[in-house]
Amino acid sequence: MGNTESGMRVWRIYFWFCVLQLIMNYRAAMMSTVAWYDVINWLVMLQGLIGLQGQVYKLRFFSQKVWQRFFPIFCVWSLMYVGINWASNTTNPPDISSNIGYVIILMLTIPQCLALYRYAVNWHHLPAKSKKP
Repeated sequence: MGNTESGMRVWRIYFWFCVLQLIMNYRAAMMSTVAWYDVINWLVMLQGLIGLQGQVYKLRFFSQKVWQRFFPIFCVWSLMYVGINWASNTTNPPDISSNIGYVIILMLTIPQCLALYRYAVNWHHLPAKSKKP
């Protein structure tokens, strides 16, 4: 998933997949009890989507310092969120399908962490005109 045209197409598909995933996660949660960590996760994921959009569509949102500070927060929170969900799983013992689900969630987070890292580090490659979300 580089900077070639086909690579950027894959990043765009991934971005819209993440948008859809956040919407579906929010809708599913509205039909059940919402935990405190879900609210934090939505806020972190929303900020992560803004950064992902900036990287994919080459837009500047906020400042480079914001993204340099947010990147490690996003990565650590993503790991913590999966851990909290895994620990609070009511299936005792957890079945194989739920464990596979957690691994898939982690695997889908890796590209977003990579994109946020690139966004925080390669800020000077983006157009100078700033856009606010």
